[in-house]
Amino acid sequence: MMCTDKVFYIRKLIISLLLTFSFSFIYSQNKPTIGTELGILELGNIKLHDQIIIYNQDGSEWMSFNYLYDSLLKAKGNTSYTLSDIKSLYNWNDTLAPYALHLDYFILMFRCTGIINGRYKVIVNEEFGLEKYIKKERFWILRDWQEHILNSVATIDVDLETNPIRVGPSDSDHILELQEAPFPISPVIIQGDWLKVRYFESDEEKYGWVKWKMGNSIIIALYYLI
Repeated sequence: MMCTDKVFYIRKLIISLLLTFSFSFIYSQNKPTIGTELGILELGNIKLHDQIIIYNQDGSEWMSFNYLYDSLLKAKGNTSYTLSDIKSLYNWNDTLAPYALHLDYFILMFRCTGIINGRYKVIVNEEFGLEKYIKKERFWILRDWQEHILNSVATIDVDLETNPIRVGPSDSDHILELQEAPFPISPVIIQGDWLKVRYFESDEEKYGWVKWKMGNSIIIALYYLI
C-alpha cells in the first residue's frame, strides 16, 4: 500500500516537531543538491572545552564558541536560558546558518568546498553561499555524501508514491507491499543511485531499496535525530 499525501505530510510534521523539540534548532535542507563540494564536514568526538573557531580568509577569527555554555550561563545566574542567551555569551555571528546545526546534540555540519593550506573551506551560510575557513582538528570529520548518509544520517523519509521501496536496486524490481508507512527508515548500503534501507513492520525487521538521488538531486529527506 502506497503512502498517501496526507500520511506523508503527517510523518513530515512529526519528524519536524521531534527535530525542533529543544530551544536550539537544526538548520538543514531536507533534500539538498549535490554540488561541487568535497563533502560534509562534521563534528566528531568533541569535548565540551574544545574551541570551535571559524576563520576569515586572512586568518583572523570570524567567530568561535565551545560547549561549556550551560555551566558558563549558570555561573552568571541563568537557571534557564535560550538560544539568544548562548549567542550573546559567545558574541555569536548571526550570519552563521550552516548545512546543519543543533547545539543540544553536538550536531554541526558544513558543506566543504575545498582544502586550502591545511584549512577546510566551508559554507557557513547556505542561503547566501558565504564561505569561511576551519583549521583541521581531531574533532572534524570530512565525509563524501555516500559516507555521510551511511554514517551520520539517523533516518530518512521518502515519498513512497514516487519512490517506492523495492526488492532490489532497480526500477524493474518488484515493489514491496507495505501494511503501513514505515518509520523509522534507516540507511544501510548505497549502490549507485540506490539505497538499501532497514525498516520494521509489525516489529519484524525488513529490508528494501529506494533511490536516494537522481542526477545531482538528493530525493530523500535526511534526518540526524530520531
